[in-house]
Amino acid sequence: MNKSKTIINRFPKVVQDYIGQGFIKTISIGRNGDKVFQITSGNSFILKVSNDIYRLEHEKKIYEWLYNNHLPVPQVLFWYKSNTNNKGYLITKYIKGKKANDKYFINRPMKLINICVDAIQMIQKVDITDFPNIELKTLKNKSLSHGDLCLSNIIVYNNNIVGFLEMGNASIRDIQYDLNALIRSFEYYIEKNRNENKDKIIRKLIETLSKYFDINNYIK
Repeated sequence: MNKSKTIINRFPKVVQDYIGQGFIKTISIGRNGDKVFQITSGNSFILKVSNDIYRLEHEKKIYEWLYNNHLPVPQVLFWYKSNTNNKGYLITKYIKGKKANDKYFINRPMKLINICVDAIQMIQKVDITDFPNIELKTLKNKSLSHGDLCLSNIIVYNNNIVGFLEMGNASIRDIQYDLNALIRSFEYYIEKNRNENKDKIIRKLIETLSKYFDINNYIK
C-alpha cells in the first residue's frame, strides 16, 4: 500500500470519499497539534485536521465570511466533524503562488516592502460591519486584524497578493497588532538572510509604512 493511501485510510470514510484517490503529503504539524496536508486529485487543496473541533469550526466560519467579503483567502470546500474520534476536518482550495517569505522576495526587498504595504491596506479596507461574533458597537477606531500577519501567511502571484493564510485568529483589533507582527516577521527573514544592508532595508520598511499608517507605537 502506498504512503498516500495509508494516510488517507486514517480519515473517516466521508473524508476519504471527498479526497478520492489523490496524492497526499504532510505540510506541517502545528504546535497546537493540527495536521495540515496538501492533496492533489485533479485540483490541489489543503486539508487541516484538528483535535479542537470548536476552534477549527470557528476558523471555517471566519474563512467563509472573509471569502464573501472580498479578501483573498482559501475557499472552504468541505467541513466535517467526527463524533467518533472527536476531530474536525477542514478542506480548502489551494492558492497558487509563492509565500512572501520565499527567497525570491527576501532577495528583492523593495518588492517585499510593497507587498507588506499592500497586505495591510487590503486587510484595512474590509468592511467589518457584520463580522461574526463581535459586538462592534463597543469598539472604536478598530478594523479587521489578520491575527498572525507574518510573511509566511501571505501568498503572492505575479507580484500581487492572491491569498492570506492562517486567519483562524482574525478579529477586530487596533491596526498596531498587525503592523507589529508584520514588521517583526520582515526583520526576522531579512536578518536570517544575512543581508549586508539589513538595517537600511528595515528602516526603509518602517519609513514606507509610516507614509500610510501611524506606527509610532511600534517598539523593536
